[in-house]
Amino acid sequence: MNSSVIDLTDFQGYDEPGSATATESVIVDREEAFHEPTCSRLPSECTCSNVSWIWATHQHRVNESYQRSGKWMLFPNSGKVDEAWFKVVDLLADRKLGGCAKVAPVCRKQNNMHVICIYTSDHENVKEVFSVLHTLRNSGISSASSCTLNYKTDDATYAAVYATDHAAVSAGFAGAKAPGHKNFKVSKYTSVGFQGNKKVMMKLNNIGPDHLCSLVAEMPLEATTTDIDEYFQTLPATASEFAEEVLAATFESNHLMTDYYPVERDRSSSWSAYDYNSGSGSPKK
Repeated sequence: MNSSVIDLTDFQGYDEPGSATATESVIVDREEAFHEPTCSRLPSECTCSNVSWIWATHQHRVNESYQRSGKWMLFPNSGKVDEAWFKVVDLLADRKLGGCAKVAPVCRKQNNMHVICIYTSDHENVKEVFSVLHTLRNSGISSASSCTLNYKTDDATYAAVYATDHAAVSAGFAGAKAPGHKNFKVSKYTSVGFQGNKKVMMKLNNIGPDHLCSLVAEMPLEATTTDIDEYFQTLPATASEFAEEVLAATFESNHLMTDYYPVERDRSSSWSAYDYNSGSGSPKK
């Protein structure tokens, strides 16, 4: 079966198919002027004191901003970050990963790990977010091929929502914002590593006041262009729309179970309490 990556020009916020020009295919670094003359521009080597990130942005999108932007994050080590970054830039130039990506140089690495952020314009757009994920899974990048990946909104970043105080302080904040709920997840979407079935899976986190999570999209890693086109017609338009469906189904399920089982019951068997990571419960699409 011939695999295919998804052309993001099919989605709102990106150029229409076939509209690319030579200028639009040019990739630039927003902080190019801050590099020292002798800098190699490699994330594993860049130590320029005035460079916060090494960027790859379509030239015609340098000055664009989006109100609902977010990013998938990769964490290659220093020995693999250059190779991973080159592949991300190549995919970006081919317009398979949206309009922008950035990588941490040496000064920003933690525990010998560099973060690569691959942006989308609208974190509510399930198709756009999932298409970038599917492309990353097919990219051959070791840190994107089979490990768990997380997608974080820029709103969460600006609000100092981090898993630990150390991470927040490293990003320039006084500390991490308190989660407020035991089930709260820093990431809006999570894609667990492959479980042997070679499917790309994406769950939506923090659904409703109980911060439920549910599988919002899945597709075989190796899918034909026809398979991709047909499947994408079935995806919800927005994350909020899907969350409303999950909450409605959860309410109905709990209501029916209460009618038939008025005594105290084990909620761990309820669909609403499905544990995505352990595989317990009975999730629905």
